[in-house]
Amino acid sequence: MSEIVMPECMKQRRAKLLNATYEYFLTVLEMDRNEAALRFPMDEQLMWVLFGYADTMLERLWFNVCYPDIYVQDGKKILCNTTHCGCKTCHIREASRISEQLKDVIENAGFCIVSEDITGIKVRDFKDDECTISITAKKNS
Repeated sequence: MSEIVMPECMKQRRAKLLNATYEYFLTVLEMDRNEAALRFPMDEQLMWVLFGYADTMLERLWFNVCYPDIYVQDGKKILCNTTHCGCKTCHIREASRISEQLKDVIENAGFCIVSEDITGIKVRDFKDDECTISITAKKNS
């Protein structure tokens, strides 16, 4: 099977879901992280099973949960899409596509990407080490 790479924004969404699931169960069990380290340590596989129960319950209530994943379809690995989660549009994949286009434009304009994360991109001009530009993402409300 071909190798497929999940975009960073999808990885961040998965991590957020995993951590929220773990925090939920620590709250239900009335445990802090120190006690949980001994009695209920983070087990990623178990957290995804527990998340799956919550996801199923939400689907029964007609809610769609955005859960990025890699699926196997016709023997080929593919990134999830709107047919997998039931979302009308995939805001995560759309943001990733726009981000890739923005990076191409920046690099084609002769700038170097210094750093990037979910909050934005920091670039500098190859010709002038002093010149840096920060592009910050802001979600419209």
